[in-house]
Amino acid sequence: MHRYPPSAVPDFTREETTACVEALGTVEVLAMWIGVRVSKDAPPADRRQAATPDLVGV
Repeated sequence: MHRYPPSAVPDFTREETTACVEALGTVEVLAMWIGVRVSKDAPPADRRQAATPDLVGV
């Protein structure tokens, strides 16, 4: 079963396909860089738990 009718299937030229592949590669590199930055800036889990105050009074 096809999701789109045959008339809606895009027919890219070789240049357009190459540009799409390059753009996807750039997006993947940026996403990886963001993931590294976020994980580097976040404190380790044990520090986050130690810094969290106990909200339950005993």
